Amino acid sequence: MTHNMAAAFTEQHLLPVTKTVGQLVLTIEKELAGSLLGLNYSDSGVTHIYNPVDYARVPHEIFVTKFCKETISTLLIGMNPGPWGMVQTGVPFGEVSIVRDWLNIIGEVIKPANEHPKRPILGFQCHRSEISGKRFWAFLRDLSGTPERLFETLFMYNYCPLSFMKISGKNVTPPELKLTERKILLSLCDAALLEVIKVLRPKSLLCVGNFVFKQVSGVVKKANLDVKVGLLMHPSPINPRANKNWAEEAKKTFDQLGISGYFSNLHDVTDA
Repeated sequence: MTHNMAAAFTEQHLLPVTKTVGQLVLTIEKELAGSLLGLNYSDSGVTHIYNPVDYARVPHEIFVTKFCKETISTLLIGMNPGPWGMVQTGVPFGEVSIVRDWLNIIGEVIKPANEHPKRPILGFQCHRSEISGKRFWAFLRDLSGTPERLFETLFMYNYCPLSFMKISGKNVTPPELKLTERKILLSLCDAALLEVIKVLRPKSLLCVGNFVFKQVSGVVKKANLDVKVGLLMHPSPINPRANKNWAEEAKKTFDQLGISGYFSNLHDVTDA
């Protein structure tokens, strides 16, 4: 190898590797999860913590690297992994059949180190359906037609990547944490969300549920961001309104924010 060839080879391999937006989001998520796992949640009665960004790494990374694009206009933001959705599949609101059959994502999900005996991780072998996730993704499927069309303009991110449980197996959501523990968690999640917004540069942020709407609105106001913030009714079956006409209400919200206009095959949608 000549001196010039060696110099060119060295220069080429010293060039910084440009990450995709998906890879940048994954890095933010992993760092956030690591920071949150280092906190103490004992005052809130939390005995088990699931981090699907880690143990469901394969399907989660497929979802983010495949569908997180620079072209998005809207970032949908959920709260944290649900026990029969992302906790099992690594995909936000990730009801198994939707993730496998419509998003065409499947991958190894390993057992977490501290698995709760009443909340086993079955991955894509989980037969319990997350109603919220099925409603959520069925609406987006009916709205867009294909995942490729959907994710040209939209992406889904969870405000908090972890799932918390008590010894009984009861789910503990972020707003249910004790104040001192909650404040630290929220500050870390707020900072990570701001980084994600800077990376993706969406025109609108659509928050699933009131808690997320409050947090996201605070982040946007504090950072003085020029971005719309909207509230999407949570599709949870606990919500009586969601059980009646969630898809219809969701369509109205999408129309109000101008999101529906991104899709060329709009038609009336019905709840799944």
